[in-house]
Amino acid sequence: MKYSKHKIIAIKAIHILLIVILSIIIFIKINEMKNIFLFIVPARGGSKRLPGKNLKNFMGKPLIFWTLEQALRLKKYGNTVVSSDSDLILKKCSKYKDLIILKRPKYLSTNYASLIDVTKHVTNKLKHENNILILQPTSPLRKDNDIIKGIKIIEKGASAVMSQSKLQYNLKKIGLSNAKNYFKPLGIKNSSIYAPNGAVFAAKYEWILKHKTFYDKSVKTYEMPSERAIDIDYKHQLKLAELFLKK
Repeated sequence: MKYSKHKIIAIKAIHILLIVILSIIIFIKINEMKNIFLFIVPARGGSKRLPGKNLKNFMGKPLIFWTLEQALRLKKYGNTVVSSDSDLILKKCSKYKDLIILKRPKYLSTNYASLIDVTKHVTNKLKHENNILILQPTSPLRKDNDIIKGIKIIEKGASAVMSQSKLQYNLKKIGLSNAKNYFKPLGIKNSSIYAPNGAVFAAKYEWILKHKTFYDKSVKTYEMPSERAIDIDYKHQLKLAELFLKK
């Protein structure tokens, strides 16, 4: 079948247009791949203050399940891995089909092992060289949007970010007791103070390789409401978190 000159030109134009569209789609996909996050849920078996806290019953299911289910709901942003030295924790978590299970060595499960140390172990084992997001199981009141905020900050160019909350103290009234037990004001003029709440830590892979802690001046922060910032380390905090969740 012979085509007229105009039809041939039109076919070529359509062909070029399809190539352009395909190239744009590929570019978008590649760009998305660069922003893929690995959600790391660190869950060691030991805890001095609240033994076995990651598997403690919280509103009808193990505490860690709240964080795992939250991370898996956000799977469009990346995969989720649980890192633990505890066979029991890993066995309990294996019920989630889309979850990556990773056994952590004992030396990374002491009070001296940092989140960065654990993160480097996970990325090395999984050969992951993209963005990292750490979700501690002890922050069950964290909302999906709290995580997404951290993700967006990294996607906009920040090297590292963590969530923080305003402490409920008036610094103007804070002081020390002197040798004679008299109150000595510290004279702090700023009435507000913020502290990391442990709910969300996120960073680019390259930043992780160069640092030993998230408590660094290169880390950006964003605010989470105090009522969602409970970091469970004691039994009374577990009860308090349940009360907040029931409201």
